[in-house]
Formats: sequence, C-alpha cells, structure tokens
Amino acid sequence: MDGLKSRANVIVMGVTNRPNNIGVPDEVGCLEVLHIHTINMKLAKDVDPEKIAKDTHGCVGVDLAPLCPEGALQCIREKMDVINLEDVEIDAEIPNSMAVKN
Repeated sequence: MDGLKSRANVIVMGVTNRPNNIGVPDEVGCLEVLHIHTINMKLAKDVDPEKIAKDTHGCVGVDLAPLCPEGALQCIREKMDVINLEDVEIDAEIPNSMAVKN
C-alpha cells in the first residue's frame, strides 16, 4: 500500500474482539509516538508536532505511525520531477532541500 505511485480502490479494515485491551494515548502519548516516528525526518517549520498530537486525540499508535512515512513519501513525490532514479548518484542539494511539510 505504500509507495510512490497512487493506488485507487484500496480498503483497509481492522477489527478486534478485545476492544477493552486497546488503550488510547493522551496528548503526551500521541506526541511521543510522533517523535519516535519523525526522529530521523527533516520537518519544515510549519510542522507542529504538539498541535498534531492535540488534533489527533483518540488516535492510537497504529493510526499515527503511518502519517509520518506518508509525509516523507509525499515529500519525495513532490521532487520526482528533478530526481532521475537511473542515476547512480543524486545531487546532494535535492535531499537537502526536502522537508516534510504540514
């Protein structure tokens, strides 16, 4: 489901027969999850993890974790017009100019 090309008509469903065993993190917990998944990402100045944690109340780690690599993939997709995947090396300016935006 991840990748650089868009896909249509994908439905993901998840269920559990033990809903009482799933705890929902508070704002601090959400912020910790976001920090873990963005620790090696360059974030643009408009990204406010504290606001995202506040806005994602009720989400669990499995909801929050995919947001981070999806943001990174979107960042790469935006640069695909200047990246030649057949090149042995990519100009260092390209990855240096990349940052995950809000």
